[in-house]
Amino acid sequence: MTSNRLAVYAPTTERSEIDLREWCMERNRWCAKHKMDRWYYVAIAKDTGLPRIEQKQGLVADEVLKVTQGWYPDYSGWPAEKLKKEFGLLKYFARQGLTDEAFKGLRLAA
Repeated sequence: MTSNRLAVYAPTTERSEIDLREWCMERNRWCAKHKMDRWYYVAIAKDTGLPRIEQKQGLVADEVLKVTQGWYPDYSGWPAEKLKKEFGLLKYFARQGLTDEAFKGLRLAA
């Protein structure tokens, strides 16, 4: 699932993680409005520990958006534990692509 990750911006000290998440949320809302399968989110670079913006595209981006609308993954034949891990990962991308206030306002599935 994480194979389509793209780094959009290099790590930066000039903008805080909060600022970057606000930027992501604005772009995510625009992409959702225009039915573009992209989801921007903030990740912490392992080498420097600084926040950077990355994106998901296609099916993964669509599933992250659906999670923000209350969807829970239900893939045929997947065991419950694997579905729970997949949901956790999608929820992480959702949280990192929204402000704390916006994320707390979501009605997430189970």
